[in-house]
Amino acid sequence: MAAIEKITSKKKQVINRDTGKKITVKVWNDTVANLTLMALGSSAPEILLNVIGIFGDNFYSGDLGPSTIVGSASFNLLIISAVCIAAIPAGEPPRKIKEIAVFLVTGSFSIFAYIWLLYILIYQSPDIVESWEAVLTFLFFVVLIIIAYMADRGYFGEQNKGSAPVLWSDLTQEQLAEMLDEARREGGKDMLSDSQILEFLKFKFEGEIGKSRAAYRAAATKKMSGAKTLQKSVPAAEASLAFEMDPRKKSIAIAADMSDDRPRCRVHWDASRFAALATTHDASIVVSRVGSCATDVEVVYNWGFSDSDDLLNQDIAVIRAGEDRCLVNIHVTDAADRDLQFDIVQAKCKDATADVRIGVTRTCHLVVLGEGLPGNLGFEKDEIRVEEATDIVTVEIKVIRSVGFAGAISCSYTTEDASAIAGADYIETSGMLDFQAGEYDKTIQVDILPKGKFEGTEKFRVVLSDATGGAGFDPKCDGGPQSSICTVVIEANRHTRLKTLMTRLNWDAMATGRKKWINQFKEACYCNGSWEGQKEASHLDWVMHVLSFPWKMFFAICPPVDYLNGWLCFGVSLTMIGVLTAMIGDLAQLLGCSVGIPDAVTAITLVAIGTSLPDTFASMAAAQQDPYADASLGNITGSNSVNVFLGLGLPWLIAAIAWEAGGPTEEWIDKYEEIARKHRPNAVFVVEAGNISYSVVVFTVCALTCFLILYARRRCLGGELGGPKGLQYFSSGLLSFLWVIYLALSINKALESE
Repeated sequence: MAAIEKITSKKKQVINRDTGKKITVKVWNDTVANLTLMALGSSAPEILLNVIGIFGDNFYSGDLGPSTIVGSASFNLLIISAVCIAAIPAGEPPRKIKEIAVFLVTGSFSIFAYIWLLYILIYQSPDIVESWEAVLTFLFFVVLIIIAYMADRGYFGEQNKGSAPVLWSDLTQEQLAEMLDEARREGGKDMLSDSQILEFLKFKFEGEIGKSRAAYRAAATKKMSGAKTLQKSVPAAEASLAFEMDPRKKSIAIAADMSDDRPRCRVHWDASRFAALATTHDASIVVSRVGSCATDVEVVYNWGFSDSDDLLNQDIAVIRAGEDRCLVNIHVTDAADRDLQFDIVQAKCKDATADVRIGVTRTCHLVVLGEGLPGNLGFEKDEIRVEEATDIVTVEIKVIRSVGFAGAISCSYTTEDASAIAGADYIETSGMLDFQAGEYDKTIQVDILPKGKFEGTEKFRVVLSDATGGAGFDPKCDGGPQSSICTVVIEANRHTRLKTLMTRLNWDAMATGRKKWINQFKEACYCNGSWEGQKEASHLDWVMHVLSFPWKMFFAICPPVDYLNGWLCFGVSLTMIGVLTAMIGDLAQLLGCSVGIPDAVTAITLVAIGTSLPDTFASMAAAQQDPYADASLGNITGSNSVNVFLGLGLPWLIAAIAWEAGGPTEEWIDKYEEIARKHRPNAVFVVEAGNISYSVVVFTVCALTCFLILYARRRCLGGELGGPKGLQYFSSGLLSFLWVIYLALSINKALESE
């Protein structure tokens, strides 16, 4: 699951057509990832059991593999749903499925998949799977992915997500007023504060972004790193707040060449951006000079609203002799929520005794804010570039607070790997940013480590999230309204770069992976995974450690996710699951032979439960931690569909082609005499419908009943999961009872067939 999380979490930068800016998006669509990699990973034992069984039984069909598919589907849908319903703590609101269109698609396909089995095994070609039927079964997997993706994008009954408004600025005044009225109606007239209304609007408009299902499966192996000390700026003492100008710009003004020996100076605005509250009525901006202060300097500037075509107003500011700055007072009462622009057009001294020129910051903006807004947070730049060096380089990343400065707000920040690797290319950093009332910026410092090998350009991300105090994020910046993202690009030194294939190798990932690989074997040797954990180990921990030690060493062979972006780990993991599945299949058959239990019974009980237990715990954690039920229930229906289309379609396709191409054998003729007479001289792949068809019919009835229960809970309680404890236990008990009925009827049929 760690490999799947690594693969599906990969991101890239694209150009937003609306803003023209770069934004960071996921490479993998979540729905496609759940139906492909996630389903393949979580259902690998069932799928591989069928594939291995086909080859192990010389292309004959057995009861163990197909019955495991149906038994696992029954356990997934009925028992896992029952567990998730009862897992919601008392007093919490019900959890409902957010992407209902995707759930309806996967749920419909999960029923269709088993009806399709009945059709081909009972009606179309009784007890026979022809090659075209197997091909079509496998192709339904592709069809499912396409239709589910279209549903996720909003093509069925909802507005296409590709064209839906994604920015607060896309809302009209009428839409915003309607949402405000709704917030006040739900909270009671005049009962909601401004910050509560803002939180309501964020919830209604933006929704919640939950973890992926792979993240829940791999959550136990992840730890948070410690926070790094921040460089804090001094809060503003007045209503006028200035964003600190880059000191390098001042050095440019001082170092400018001059053609004469007169005293010289440069004049400029003290910052490129100022902010003020309209309630203070007046604000001040600062014009400064660098260099000689021996004479008066007149600074002529034009000003007006930034959204106007022309700056119609002109004024003069005078910096007196002996002073290096002066204040320009602006009346801002009538300019609430507007942006004023000031352009220096001329600078001179009256007696021409000094050479006065305009510096770099000749234009500044004054943002006039309404009363009581907490503001938005965002990075000053969406992308920062730094060149690799032989020493540690500290990158300062500025976080800007805009559109309001009222009240204390905060947000969390963390670094995130892209092609650059934490610990090898840079030092991983995370923590909290706390803004007091009036504070307008903070600085995050990230250390870039010196390079020891020749590599190409690499990058990592710094992500802001979890804003508090009614604050949000700048929706026009990378990350959108839910977060803010700054991409740090570590550029290869152009003087030392080797123009060979070596620049395409990520040496840091390989070095990090090698260390993790060695640590895997070390952790396998310790009880509880470490020396510290071993000191606190109980007697039971030691017993389990001794029993599982061979398996720990075996699975430590699996490489870490740092190689090939997780694909190597994914491939090796599937191979190991295949080896383990083959052993489990043999042990299950041996157990059945020893105690006289048919393979069909063993498959729908021991094997099905064993392969589904990891999904049970992952779904329960997702139900408790996610605000919606998609991660807990949505994967069940998708997994059940994939089990049939891929878990049966692939091995049946292999076996059908093998028999039709190879022809009949003496063993096949003796085993299927009646079928052999009908198809002489050809051979066909035989799948006797007896036990599996009966089990499928019972499961289909139980599945339809389960969906009716979930639908009734959504209509009556507002969500599929949770609700009053009494109804939780009643629904969970009813679903569990359906599973018991399925087991009883299926086992009875299997025993009668013996």
